[in-house]
Amino acid sequence: MDSIEKDVSHFLNHTLSLGLSDNTVRVVLAIVLFLLTLLARRIVDRVLVLIAKLMGRSKTTLDDRLVMAFDIPVKLLVTIVGFWAALDVLKIGPEISQISDQAFIAIVTAIIFWGLYRSIDVLVDSLETQRNRIKRIDTNVARFLRQIGRALVLIFGIVLVMEQFGYNLSTLVAGLGITGLAIALAAQDALSNLIGYFVIMADSPFQVGDHVVVKESEGTVEGLGFRTTRIRKYDQSLVFVPNRDVASSSVINWSRLNKRRLEMTLNIKRETPPEKILGVVTSIRTTLNAHERIIADSPVVQFIAIDGSALQIHIAAYFSVSKTEAFLAIQQDINLLVLKILSHYTVEFA
Repeated sequence: MDSIEKDVSHFLNHTLSLGLSDNTVRVVLAIVLFLLTLLARRIVDRVLVLIAKLMGRSKTTLDDRLVMAFDIPVKLLVTIVGFWAALDVLKIGPEISQISDQAFIAIVTAIIFWGLYRSIDVLVDSLETQRNRIKRIDTNVARFLRQIGRALVLIFGIVLVMEQFGYNLSTLVAGLGITGLAIALAAQDALSNLIGYFVIMADSPFQVGDHVVVKESEGTVEGLGFRTTRIRKYDQSLVFVPNRDVASSSVINWSRLNKRRLEMTLNIKRETPPEKILGVVTSIRTTLNAHERIIADSPVVQFIAIDGSALQIHIAAYFSVSKTEAFLAIQQDINLLVLKILSHYTVEFA
């Protein structure tokens, strides 16, 4: 940098015969560097756009999205480098120069980790798009990777920035160790819920949007946090279930069903003639076998018992639906068909 200043000073004073002082030369050089920085920023911006367009021709969007994730950090980095170079030319004093050097390195480090932080979302979003191919990746796993990735980038970034200003992190860690026991005792509940979060992530018993039953709570999973699982009940109340309770209790996930079972028992009057019973059984069986949403050969319709003053007809079948709303609609349809059959044969309930 000193040789550049001498060359500029020689050019201005001897070639142009301006007779400028060294301080004036440094100011002029600083202004020139700053203007060149603005020019370099525009050039970098266009280069990044060109790279993104070239990568956009590939089959995946991951590469060009990663380039755009670093777009703003890179342009800011160019600006900071130019500003630091201009400040260094001014020679504002050794103490301030030392502080500016530390600040420069810290800011550059922060900008790099900012770019990494932005790229976490791009990488996780790319994994989510592969969910159909990689069945293990669901919304819970994606959210976990996003949170952990962001946390790691922030932690390492803060550590490196603090080190630039002379903070001894080993001393800080030792100090935390002294109070660690007290903090652990005070945060047992939070720690158990955090462990529950990792257990849920590892086992993946549900994902956001699933219809689940956890203890006394039944509804749709709206979110999974480090402390609680949020379940929206069907009366629209929102229940926050501690993760430790979710991890230690049984979870019924109705959304994971690939079929549903309908089962009912009809109690008809004791005096119903056998031929009518047989007619009802045969008609119900034929109707269920012809239903488009009932799995083939799954219906079971039998006259199973004579119970005091009632005759019992057992009905069971599997439906190729998983959602509760669809199952209830089909169940209603079957109930109406059964009533029509009983009415046709003039059979009454006991």
